Amino acid sequence: MTQDSLAPPRLTLFGHFSMTLGGTTLTQFSYDKVKALWVYLLLNGQAVNRAGLAEMLWPDQGLSSGRTNLRHALHCLRQSLGDEADRALSVSRQSIELHCGDHWQLDVRRLEALLQGPIDIAIVDELLSLY
Repeated sequence: MTQDSLAPPRLTLFGHFSMTLGGTTLTQFSYDKVKALWVYLLLNGQAVNRAGLAEMLWPDQGLSSGRTNLRHALHCLRQSLGDEADRALSVSRQSIELHCGDHWQLDVRRLEALLQGPIDIAIVDELLSLY
């Protein structure tokens, strides 16, 4: 096992989107709706109704078609997450929830942590490095 494969999963939203799992960096998903689903679930932080997701991501399609598209996007997301999929996603017939455990390195979490404390020049430098 290489050192990179032991590195924690990392998701970068600021600047150029990328996800690193097991030493492999993914900058593109099979299509943009998969990335949109991933980011929405991440930022929402709680279970999301599947019908609502389908309607939000595919507003110009009927609910049946939107749900089919959501199933496909979810399948693609699971493939992209690989071994992390079972730990990161909770999926039921009604909802989908994302659980990025503390072992995930998220630039969004780092930004939130930096903004919680007092701001000085070192913090400003680190905030700017996130972009």
